[in-house]
Amino acid sequence: MNDENKNNPNRSDHMEDIFSSNTIPPIEPEKPEQGQIPTPDVAPTTAFIPQQTQSTPDQMQPTTQIPPVNPPYPPINQPSQPYTTNMVPPTMGYSPEGMPLQTPGAIPPPPPKKPLSSKAKKGIIFGSIGGGVLIIVAIILCIVLLGGGKKFDLGKYYMISVQGMNGNATAEVITNDSITDTELMKDLGLKSNQYSELVNYAGFFQSVSAELSKTEGISNGDTIEATLTYDEDLAEELHIKIKNSKLSLQVKGLKDGTKIDVFEDLQVTFTGIAPKGEVEIVNNSTDDFVSGIYFSADKTSGLSNGDVVTITANYDKYQAQDELLVVTQETKEFTVEGLSEYLTSAEQITDEVRAALDNKAKEAVNASLAESWSTYYEKFSDKYYYSTNKISVSDPVISTQSLLVGKDPEGYYWDGYNRLIYIYQVTIDISSDSTFGDKPDGPKTGYIAVALSDICILNGEVVVDNVEKPSPYGDCSTNNVTLIDELINANKVEYNVIDIKPAA
Repeated sequence: MNDENKNNPNRSDHMEDIFSSNTIPPIEPEKPEQGQIPTPDVAPTTAFIPQQTQSTPDQMQPTTQIPPVNPPYPPINQPSQPYTTNMVPPTMGYSPEGMPLQTPGAIPPPPPKKPLSSKAKKGIIFGSIGGGVLIIVAIILCIVLLGGGKKFDLGKYYMISVQGMNGNATAEVITNDSITDTELMKDLGLKSNQYSELVNYAGFFQSVSAELSKTEGISNGDTIEATLTYDEDLAEELHIKIKNSKLSLQVKGLKDGTKIDVFEDLQVTFTGIAPKGEVEIVNNSTDDFVSGIYFSADKTSGLSNGDVVTITANYDKYQAQDELLVVTQETKEFTVEGLSEYLTSAEQITDEVRAALDNKAKEAVNASLAESWSTYYEKFSDKYYYSTNKISVSDPVISTQSLLVGKDPEGYYWDGYNRLIYIYQVTIDISSDSTFGDKPDGPKTGYIAVALSDICILNGEVVVDNVEKPSPYGDCSTNNVTLIDELINANKVEYNVIDIKPAA
């Protein structure tokens, strides 16, 4: 080889370096004979065209409750650096000694044209007609293979499954696992060497869903029908023509089960005070199956008499089927009763209840007056007296009566969930034997407050958890407005206030 070609980028040893990474050996050119014009080598006409990368099943979003018929298949292997027909063969550009360098891909000029004979013209005409016929045949073939598609029996790949006992069975649509991949390929019109193409159909089978005419409470003799739906656009894209999308099954052979009442030995107890009652559930069954059931209530606290609590039996349905057990009811309603009730409204205060409450409040105020009549007189007159003597204490009369009820039945109240406030009017008269200080100047009238808290009523009987005995150092005043503001209005943030009319 001449030195002038040493730096030529088109020489064969330079192209060998370029294509060495593709492991394609360069083609050695043949030197032309003396006087012969070299003919450039022609690149192969068959190109290695990469297949279009398809989405894998992991990239497809499942859209139905029915799993795909076949497991995911591996993606098609793709070449990392495909060759195309426009690649320059390694021998293009070779220049023998004494000949001009050719441009890669250049073709020598054709020889002068000669007039065509009549036979040649006829051959061209008939050849053109024949070529047109071949093109038409090819178009028809594409329409048959692609546009028409092969009819696909979708119902063959799914089946209705009924499980359980007669009268209590359930139905669902499942895939027919007896179908092989070979049979699937045949039904889809794929050849044996196109196994890897199955991955392209995964999205279609994932789009299949079913609607059943009946899903539970199934008995022998019932006819269950299912309608299969699918992504029609995807089916058209894959050239799948569905010919059967209906399933039907007449149920038979279901066994009869043993009926059991799982609530038979269930103990339900309501405790506490309404509206803060609670429910307690105890499973006393000794049956192996029933004793393992967990029972739950829709409401467990904040209960009042008359409320309805629904209790649900949570059990293993597959175990029940295996043991041929029919649970007659899975839920049962219980009405709350027997709870003592907090006093929360004026309507609960009957004549009997009023008499009981008034007596407790009056006992408390009388007891305080008996101990501290002199101090109450001093508070009413705003003076201090020595060596006093009681002249008279009037019978306390209810001036104001209010019921305070906590706004949150579930909340905690330091002073009680409910409080019945009595404000009594009383008149006291005293005398003094002392020669020191002021002398009492006649009867004094004032107001004393008594509070009953956490009041409950059960079957007409009153239970008062706490009676707050009044004190002359905080629970009395010369006017009732002061006591109303301090004991009632100041608590309206946490309590609802209900005015109670004193008995006539």
